[in-house]
Amino acid sequence: LLLLEPVALTCGHAFCRACLERTLRYDDKCALCREPLLIAPDAMLGGAGRAPADLGDGASGWPRAEGDAHGAGRHGLRVCLPLAELLRAAFPAESAARVAEASRLALEADSALPRAVVLDLFVLDATLPRQRLFVNVYEPRYLRMCHRLLARRARPVEERVFGMVGYAPGRSPPCAQYGVTMSLCEAQRTFDGRLLVRALALRRFRVCRAWQEAAESSGRHAGAPGIVRAVVELLDDEQPQLA
Repeated sequence: LLLLEPVALTCGHAFCRACLERTLRYDDKCALCREPLLIAPDAMLGGAGRAPADLGDGASGWPRAEGDAHGAGRHGLRVCLPLAELLRAAFPAESAARVAEASRLALEADSALPRAVVLDLFVLDATLPRQRLFVNVYEPRYLRMCHRLLARRARPVEERVFGMVGYAPGRSPPCAQYGVTMSLCEAQRTFDGRLLVRALALRRFRVCRAWQEAAESSGRHAGAPGIVRAVVELLDDEQPQLA
């Protein structure tokens, strides 16, 4: 498949910009060699149409790509212009077909995007989109949730998320009204059964209705509290315009 709006990484691999933007939603490593991506800070924060080099005079070391008709992507990723021009010149028909196909898929994805979903909630702390968390998971209810998510690793990222909300003692169940969806990126099991989890915050949501499942009735975790689940409304954030 021909690369569309290719972005070249420091490890030497290149990806379609849209594919790389999807990768940045839940991981910060190259999908081929797993080398950490050297992405400028505003790119990881989801800069609104500005390249990393635009934050200064170009002396920061981030490549400047002048004349990019498409501008920087939602994450501030710049197209590698020499590679893009080479592909368009060598494969003109295929390039045009690739652009048309990408436009069609984008329209279909937008029309199918759900606004309300049901999530398992991890009641811990207030979290912001793009924030990375390292969590020591030991409660039985959260261990079960993580194991369910790990079993879905081959599925799309939108099927491998949970909700993170702050603790709100005055509410029932005691969870805040707003939170973020989280992607479980990595998990390491310890000798005593805990999980050391690395997760990435994706998107804000509002809790429409929450409930707590019944406590465990048998086994060595009998009486342990059940997981909090909620119907949530996904929210869209306006990207800030950097001065």
